[in-house]
Amino acid sequence: MPTIALALNYWLHLLATVLWLGGLAMLLLVAWPSLRPLSDAVPAGESRLFEALERRFRPFANISLLVLIVTGIIQMGGDPHYEGFLRFDTPWTLTLLAKHVIIGGMVIVTALLQWVVYPALERARLLARRDVADGRVLEATARRRLQRLAAANLGLGVIVLLLTAYLTAL
Repeated sequence: MPTIALALNYWLHLLATVLWLGGLAMLLLVAWPSLRPLSDAVPAGESRLFEALERRFRPFANISLLVLIVTGIIQMGGDPHYEGFLRFDTPWTLTLLAKHVIIGGMVIVTALLQWVVYPALERARLLARRDVADGRVLEATARRRLQRLAAANLGLGVIVLLLTAYLTAL
């Protein structure tokens, strides 16, 4: 692969990593804790700041995931340590397998967020806006589930970065 193409591939991979994990870290460590007191001051279900942040971040996370998969496959195939599909007889290939298993976990968590938690949160917000008795409870439950899964995804991402550093050192 030409050097410029490989450099562009690495750059896209790093950019997608920064967008996804950096965005998760910003939401979990800065935005949500900062907005919590503000959201408690408005009527239940009217936490539009949370909703706006989450909706704005989702496309970036999805595009980043797609870019990471495509660029990661390209990088793996071009690495001199790569010995072929389902060959796990060196520390490098075993570490790469562990990294892929954890990435698979991140994909599963992301799918749960996209197709289970976000729709449940939206339904709960609608119920809360209509002053349905359980709407506020359902919204709080869905928000906690969202934050736990987002934290799990961030934790898995940090482990992937650690494994990547180890792979680079080998």
